[in-house]
Amino acid sequence: MRFAVASLAASPTKAVVSEAAFSGDSKEWTQPSDLWSALYYHHGNALTVNTVTFAVECGDVALIPPGARVVHSMVGDGTFHTAVRFNLPGSGFPRRAVPYLSSGMASTWGDWRDAIDKSDKSPLAAVAFVWHLVWKVSCDLDVIPGHEAISASETWILDNLHRKFTVQELCEAVEVSQRQLLRLFQAEHGTSVQEYVLQRRIQESTRLLMNTALSVKQVAARVGFNDLQHFNKVMREATGSSPRRFKEISHRPKHG
Repeated sequence: MRFAVASLAASPTKAVVSEAAFSGDSKEWTQPSDLWSALYYHHGNALTVNTVTFAVECGDVALIPPGARVVHSMVGDGTFHTAVRFNLPGSGFPRRAVPYLSSGMASTWGDWRDAIDKSDKSPLAAVAFVWHLVWKVSCDLDVIPGHEAISASETWILDNLHRKFTVQELCEAVEVSQRQLLRLFQAEHGTSVQEYVLQRRIQESTRLLMNTALSVKQVAARVGFNDLQHFNKVMREATGSSPRRFKEISHRPKHG
């Protein structure tokens, strides 16, 4: 799921804005059960929230829900980000869908900067800022399809990334027609089944390259690429970096 559900019936009662850089090339954490985090990225990175991995660009904003398992992986140089931790104490309606990642949010940077400058004198400045931000990016719950075929398909795809398969084979496994599945994937992910599968292969490749001792060839095989040259080409086109570059980053000496 690319969204978290939040009650926006009441504004935050606490919010703390800070600026920092992640130390090392990869960082994992679990969000506190009562706090959200919003992160404004100043560099491109890879971000995993629960089981969903995003390619993050400069100016993107991530909203991490309470209890989420998060993995931040640095791609290239730079890890600087601005963050705000806050609560959402509301328990009633309206309930809204909050996206894990909102792209192209560079226009909000002035508001982030203003919240940082004012929060020293008034904690309410950060509260007002993040309350506005969450409302700005949230949307109606109907953006989250309730069809179980989507969840079943995503699980089946992840379990079968190591081999080639057809859309028809997937449809038979989750017991839904090809036409219906294509419609559901377009509504949920804004893309075709084939493109979604390729995205998942790239995301899983990035994770394995940076967080395991597997060789590039072994990673390629794990995600269904038998042709190493083709794997290298796909990764370069999708991420701008070669698989070997990801391995080099993950093995750099850690500082801090």
